[in-house]
Amino acid sequence: MSAAARQINTFRKPFNHLMTPNKVNEINPDVARFCRLGSDYDSLNNGKMIFIGESGVGKSSLIKRFHRNKFNSESQETCGVDFVTLTFNIFGVPFCLEIWDTAGQERFKWITTSYYRGTNVIVVVFDLSELSTLHECKKWLDEASYQNNHNFVFLVGNKLDKMSDQTFLGMKETISETCKDLNAEFWAVSSKTGKQVSNLFLRMAYLTFEKIVLGKLDCANDKSELFSSGSRINSSGISKFLSIMFYSSDCVSKNLGLSYSDASTNLKKYSA
Repeated sequence: MSAAARQINTFRKPFNHLMTPNKVNEINPDVARFCRLGSDYDSLNNGKMIFIGESGVGKSSLIKRFHRNKFNSESQETCGVDFVTLTFNIFGVPFCLEIWDTAGQERFKWITTSYYRGTNVIVVVFDLSELSTLHECKKWLDEASYQNNHNFVFLVGNKLDKMSDQTFLGMKETISETCKDLNAEFWAVSSKTGKQVSNLFLRMAYLTFEKIVLGKLDCANDKSELFSSGSRINSSGISKFLSIMFYSSDCVSKNLGLSYSDASTNLKKYSA
């Protein structure tokens, strides 16, 4: 997807409000205010998401569909791990997200598990047309959870294009129970047609961004010193806040096509 397709200037909703543990329905006011006022730094530290699941469920295809808007039905299996770093523009703030793709074959597990650490989002992918891959999701999540304290879990059913509406509805109860067991948010997508793929990635990017911003704000000794009463961050707040920020040379702010004023328009009602 182009840089313009990675802009977020509205709250990103879940696929199904009944199949998510993340019940927030609007932008966090502190995050909204942070975005509206915080124009004097390059970026937050990177977020990280990792895709796991059985071989052949379409993990690489999902990433390629979002990253390049391409689909190859004969794509090769991932050997070990692969990753791409993408920059999102979230309410005018640049945010880098590392997207890690892991192999589903047993022989690569000794390699892939070492990359689970420090993950914000675990994406467990299964094949909607092969119910057996859904039953393996808990095993994959347990292995990934052992390595880190993640923030979010997404259960993603790929290959929606192979499902009739009636067949999909017949699976929803089983999927819903799995979501509860994994404490995960469910999405049904198709890497072949691209259906819901962009919405899925934008949702995950926003939740990761929000979590990282709130973590940074919690590190400030006094939020009232971080923000001024006007439309800028005061000099004392800047000094204290920058001392706890982590910058990445790969995440320098770029012109992504969304102006500061455009982003601010959507934030004013949340940050009053």
